[in-house]
Amino acid sequence: MSLSLTTRIDGSICHASVSGEMTLSARLPKMSRELAESFARANLTGMIINLTDVTAIDSAGLGELVNIYKMTSDRKVRVALTGADRRIRDMLALTHLDELLHCYETEAEAAGAVR
Repeated sequence: MSLSLTTRIDGSICHASVSGEMTLSARLPKMSRELAESFARANLTGMIINLTDVTAIDSAGLGELVNIYKMTSDRKVRVALTGADRRIRDMLALTHLDELLHCYETEAEAAGAVR
Protein backbone atom coordinates (compact mmCIF):
# COMPACT_ATOMS: atom_id res chain seq x y z
CA MET A 1 0.00 0.00 0.00
CA SER A 2 1.44 3.36 -0.95
CA LEU A 3 1.69 6.25 1.45
CA SER A 4 -0.93 8.98 1.41
CA LEU A 5 -1.54 12.08 3.46
CA THR A 6 -4.71 14.08 3.84
CA THR A 7 -4.97 17.30 5.77
CA ARG A 8 -7.70 19.59 6.96
CA ILE A 9 -7.48 22.80 8.90
CA ASP A 10 -9.87 23.31 11.80
CA GLY A 11 -9.35 26.76 13.25
CA SER A 12 -5.68 26.94 14.15
CA ILE A 13 -5.12 23.16 14.17
CA CYS A 14 -4.00 21.06 11.23
CA HIS A 15 -5.37 17.51 11.26
CA ALA A 16 -3.16 15.22 9.17
CA SER A 17 -4.15 11.62 8.47
CA VAL A 18 -1.48 9.25 7.23
CA SER A 19 -2.30 5.95 5.59
CA GLY A 20 -0.14 3.24 4.11
CA GLU A 21 3.49 2.38 4.69
CA MET A 22 5.73 4.93 6.38
CA THR A 23 8.83 3.21 5.09
CA LEU A 24 11.81 4.27 3.01
CA SER A 25 10.40 5.45 -0.31
CA ALA A 26 10.39 8.45 -2.62
CA ARG A 27 6.97 9.44 -1.25
CA LEU A 28 7.99 9.62 2.42
CA PRO A 29 9.92 12.95 2.35
CA LYS A 30 7.04 14.61 0.53
CA MET A 31 5.00 14.45 3.74
CA SER A 32 7.01 17.26 5.33
CA ARG A 33 6.74 19.39 2.22
CA GLU A 34 2.96 18.92 2.04
CA LEU A 35 2.60 19.79 5.71
CA ALA A 36 4.84 22.84 5.25
CA GLU A 37 2.40 24.02 2.57
CA SER A 38 -0.40 23.77 5.14
CA PHE A 39 1.63 26.03 7.42
CA ALA A 40 2.08 28.55 4.63
CA ARG A 41 -1.69 28.78 4.09
CA ALA A 42 -2.77 29.06 7.72
CA ASN A 43 -1.63 30.50 11.03
CA LEU A 44 -1.43 27.23 12.94
CA THR A 45 -0.83 26.65 16.63
CA GLY A 46 -1.18 22.86 16.62
CA MET A 47 -0.91 19.75 14.50
CA ILE A 48 -2.49 16.36 15.09
CA ILE A 49 -1.11 13.43 13.11
CA ASN A 50 -3.47 10.48 12.93
CA LEU A 51 -1.59 7.20 12.39
CA THR A 52 -4.59 4.86 12.57
CA ASP A 53 -4.20 3.69 8.97
CA VAL A 54 -0.40 3.29 8.97
CA THR A 55 0.28 -0.32 7.97
CA ALA A 56 4.07 -0.32 8.40
CA ILE A 57 6.75 1.98 9.76
CA ASP A 58 10.54 1.78 9.79
CA SER A 59 13.42 4.03 10.83
CA ALA A 60 12.84 6.25 7.79
CA GLY A 61 9.21 6.72 8.89
CA LEU A 62 10.34 7.61 12.40
CA GLY A 63 12.84 10.02 10.86
CA GLU A 64 10.05 11.70 8.92
CA LEU A 65 8.07 12.13 12.15
CA VAL A 66 11.16 13.76 13.67
CA ASN A 67 11.43 16.07 10.63
CA ILE A 68 7.79 17.06 11.10
CA TYR A 69 8.39 17.63 14.82
CA LYS A 70 11.38 19.87 14.04
CA MET A 71 9.39 21.81 11.46
CA THR A 72 6.53 22.37 13.91
CA SER A 73 8.70 23.23 16.90
CA ASP A 74 10.68 25.76 14.83
CA ARG A 75 7.35 27.50 14.22
CA LYS A 76 6.24 27.17 17.87
CA VAL A 77 3.49 24.75 16.83
CA ARG A 78 2.65 21.84 19.13
CA VAL A 79 2.33 18.39 17.60
CA ALA A 80 0.48 15.33 18.90
CA LEU A 81 0.00 11.82 17.57
CA THR A 82 -3.18 9.80 17.67
CA GLY A 83 -4.12 6.36 16.43
CA ALA A 84 -0.65 4.91 17.02
CA ASP A 85 -0.87 1.15 17.49
CA ARG A 86 1.25 -0.82 19.96
CA ARG A 87 4.01 -1.40 17.39
CA ILE A 88 4.40 2.33 16.69
CA ARG A 89 4.25 3.20 20.39
CA ASP A 90 6.92 0.59 21.13
CA MET A 91 9.19 2.02 18.43
CA LEU A 92 8.70 5.54 19.80
CA ALA A 93 9.49 4.34 23.33
CA LEU A 94 12.53 2.30 22.25
CA THR A 95 14.02 5.33 20.48
CA HIS A 96 12.90 7.74 23.25
CA LEU A 97 10.95 9.72 20.67
CA ASP A 98 7.89 9.33 22.88
CA GLU A 99 9.43 12.16 24.93
CA LEU A 100 8.96 14.49 21.93
CA LEU A 101 6.02 12.96 20.11
CA HIS A 102 3.22 12.34 22.57
CA CYS A 103 0.50 9.83 21.71
CA TYR A 104 -3.14 10.30 22.62
CA GLU A 105 -6.02 7.86 22.43
CA THR A 106 -8.45 10.23 20.74
CA GLU A 107 -8.28 13.27 18.50
CA ALA A 108 -10.17 15.22 21.16
CA GLU A 109 -7.42 14.51 23.71
CA ALA A 110 -4.76 15.40 21.14
CA ALA A 111 -6.59 18.63 20.29
CA GLY A 112 -6.65 19.56 23.96
CA ALA A 113 -2.90 18.99 24.14
CA VAL A 114 -2.04 21.18 21.15
CA ARG A 115 -4.33 24.11 21.94
